Amino acid sequence: MTRPQRPCLDCGQVTRNPAGRCRPCQQKFDRARNQRRRAVYPGSWWATSRRARRDQPWCTRCGATTDLTLDHETGTVECRSCNSSHRGTTVQSKKGYTTTLDPEAYDRETRDGGR
Repeated sequence: MTRPQRPCLDCGQVTRNPAGRCRPCQQKFDRARNQRRRAVYPGSWWATSRRARRDQPWCTRCGATTDLTLDHETGTVECRSCNSSHRGTTVQSKKGYTTTLDPEAYDRETRDGGR
């Protein structure tokens, strides 16, 4: 079965790529995405994350073994679903302080001096 043709999301050229972009535009998009990732997460973070997921190939919260990530706050291995589901909860960070993952609560805490 052939994939339907559709216009590229960037240039409008007809493509069958399921990602929605023609090959040159997809390559340009991937390069830009990788540059953004490197700006946000330095190489040491990727190495730390890769090592942690290799040493513990399951989610600490639900036991899943696929789509694993390293939580920034706690430094624990979690599946993507669990890692994004605990916004608004307070956790003990790996640096030893309690932090709230809800952005509004975090703003209140920093504004009020943690009280």
